[in-house]
Amino acid sequence: MSEFNLVDDAVKSLNSIEEYFKVGMDMTTEVALDFLENGQGEEKEFRNMATKLIQLDNDIQNIKKAIEEELDDGECMEDVLHAKLAVMKSNEPDFQQHEKLQELNERMFRALHPDETMLGTCEDDDIEMTQEINTKCPYTGMDMVHPVRNKLCGHNYEREGIMQYIKQRKKKAKCPLSGCGNEKPVEESDLVENKELKRYIEKNKKSK
Repeated sequence: MSEFNLVDDAVKSLNSIEEYFKVGMDMTTEVALDFLENGQGEEKEFRNMATKLIQLDNDIQNIKKAIEEELDDGECMEDVLHAKLAVMKSNEPDFQQHEKLQELNERMFRALHPDETMLGTCEDDDIEMTQEINTKCPYTGMDMVHPVRNKLCGHNYEREGIMQYIKQRKKKAKCPLSGCGNEKPVEESDLVENKELKRYIEKNKKSK
């Protein structure tokens, strides 16, 4: 069997695995929601499971790209493939920003907090104000002025307060919101400015 036939067979196999990934992600989401709605399991477990599936899909995409590139004369397919995969591996994206994981996080949040709005998910520029939004920092207990959002669990904190918390607690600085399933210590790199919440807070101040 020629190298070209082997490549064709490999691509077909990868396409099949890619379909399994899509089914696996859908199953992970549905199982996560069923468990959480019945008070079982933790967000972290399902988030880790989904992240592993996303990483597998990323590896499959990298292999397909490497296989489909043309070889120069005299090049060994195996050596070139390993070299290209090593480069792609070193440039892996942030899986936490993957659309499938974002979708899972949003649906888990809605299952656990049906009466709250998950900020940052509205398509419009402004936050829809159909529900009351908590503007108090879970660490300081004070109204937030410069809110930042934890990318891993979606919870918001006052910037100055959470930075002081991280400085004091270091590796023990877990999300201060009671009941949060995120076991990873809060790090500055996990925090992003929550512009939507800041606009909401400023509008509320002006209306009072």
